[in-house]
Amino acid sequence: MIQDIDSALVTLTDSEIIAARKRTTKYLLELEPERFLVEFNKVAGIETAKVKGYQGWERPTGNNFRGHFFGHYLSALSQALHSEKDPDIQAAIHVKLTTAVTGLLKAQTYYAKVHPQSAGYVSAFREVALDAVEGKPVPENQRENVLVPWYDLHKILAGLIAVAVNVPSIDAQLAGQAQEVAEKFGEYVYRRMIKLTDPTQMLKTEYGGMNDALYALFDLTRNPHDLQAATYFDETSLFDELAHHRDVLAGKHANTTIPKVIGALRRYEVFQEPKLADQFLTADETKQLPDYLTAAENFWQMVIDDHTYVTGGNSQSEHFHEPGQLFEDAALKDGATTCETCNTYNMLKLSRELFKVTGQKKYLDYYEQTYCNAILGSQNPETGMMTYFQPMGAGYTKVFNRPFDEFWCCTGTGIENFTKLGDSDYFMDDRYLTVNLYFQISCAC
Repeated sequence: MIQDIDSALVTLTDSEIIAARKRTTKYLLELEPERFLVEFNKVAGIETAKVKGYQGWERPTGNNFRGHFFGHYLSALSQALHSEKDPDIQAAIHVKLTTAVTGLLKAQTYYAKVHPQSAGYVSAFREVALDAVEGKPVPENQRENVLVPWYDLHKILAGLIAVAVNVPSIDAQLAGQAQEVAEKFGEYVYRRMIKLTDPTQMLKTEYGGMNDALYALFDLTRNPHDLQAATYFDETSLFDELAHHRDVLAGKHANTTIPKVIGALRRYEVFQEPKLADQFLTADETKQLPDYLTAAENFWQMVIDDHTYVTGGNSQSEHFHEPGQLFEDAALKDGATTCETCNTYNMLKLSRELFKVTGQKKYLDYYEQTYCNAILGSQNPETGMMTYFQPMGAGYTKVFNRPFDEFWCCTGTGIENFTKLGDSDYFMDDRYLTVNLYFQISCAC
């Protein structure tokens, strides 16, 4: 399989690209991890009276997504720390990341002492939020106001894994702590999953890329519990439709669907080592692996052919619609809410991995087009803030987030976008070095 070149070996040389990264790094350093940790500490029973938590989507009141942005923050900090060349900035990032990871470790440890039956749980909201999406009865006065709990927890787990992967050469102890928290959380998820009487119930509520993250965790740990937990988040009925070339996307929430397919492809990637497949999969499961790849390939082609705007973005009002109806959707419904930036982030992740598996040039062609138009175009060049939507309808303007009281989903993926600008510039196998986005880089590889 094709491998990507470590972004730490890549030097960005384009002045606009460098400026975009600096704006995001500046924003990351203005944020305070202690404020994100307030809700985690409350759940764990740790005193938080002296610190005021952030608001917006991270607020404890009203419907919210609390905890989600902190996961993106972990990922972005780890990426910035991994690729930053300035020692002073690297040191400042390191301080923020250390506070974030050790804060999660402390919250997880405290929670386990009070709730030993739920050891490993670490979250900005109580477990009853998971009970509710699993269909268990929860009294009205006990319910949580978190809209998509597994989605939020996916961001935390993905962030911890990013630290474990990106930081070992800089701070092995910190990377180890992040992996420790992730492993304990993975065990919690496994114990929870095996008790489910109807696993399909929780899949009705957006759960992000939990299958992707758990397969990635398994790739680090080789713990069969992580593997088994991941399978509970595989929506195999969807994968089967896609593998049979059926475009069933109309009406589906786009940013719910794309991560599911990334998870399917991750399962295929993890088991490309035959000895690993022989050790952990049955013969039938090994035979089914190509179907996961086919589903991902077919999905990508459907989206590109029939659901994508010229910029490379997709969706209107966060959803896929009928194939080939983009113009009508934008004109007749709301041209301000096209091209959700989260979808672009996830389509680039999918394209990147499909290229690594197949070597097909079309995935990098799409990557370059979309990176230039929809990713670089998602940041305000004056403030560094980011878009939720990129309007395709005439007469609309871009709207950018406020820095400290909104924390949209696309702000979270946005800070990841602009701290990994060099992660898909070079790829190599045993014969070739492939150059992508050559306009912005030089390489020490």
